Amino acid sequence: MLIPACIILNDSSEIRLYSPPESFSNPQRCDRHADLFLSHPVDSKEVAFRTAGRYAFKDAVSKARPVLLEPIVSMEVIVPEDKMGTITGDLSGRRGKVLGTDVLPGGMVMVQAQAPLAEVMQYQSMLKSATAGQGSFMMEFSHYEPTPPHIQQQVAAAYRPRAEEE
Repeated sequence: MLIPACIILNDSSEIRLYSPPESFSNPQRCDRHADLFLSHPVDSKEVAFRTAGRYAFKDAVSKARPVLLEPIVSMEVIVPEDKMGTITGDLSGRRGKVLGTDVLPGGMVMVQAQAPLAEVMQYQSMLKSATAGQGSFMMEFSHYEPTPPHIQQQVAAAYRPRAEEE
């Protein structure tokens, strides 16, 4: 006996494996999704299909060795010349890369850098305290980069599957 079933990844990246009764009469119902045709000698319950799909997906993800990507922002930080060392050191400590510096009129320096967004989310308060309110910065999204392995491990360790996912 062949039973049509569909695997659908919805917006929450949840797997739904089902064989609705209407799919028996209309096999094109799942044409936008990967169709599976499961053959077995005995009828199974819906929970068996869900469990099989969940285990198959977990197995596929573990074999694919996924990598966590993080957003990287480009920054231009304008500070007084005497604070340039403090700012470049702070950016380096936040896993940032200083790309260059330009001397501006009025004793100011512009530092161009790239840094992970997670590290510079609260940068305004640090910059204000380090420069006594004289510094300013601009940031914009640049690209994604793989997260360093030790941070990937921290994120994975923080994930706790729900009891129903195990």
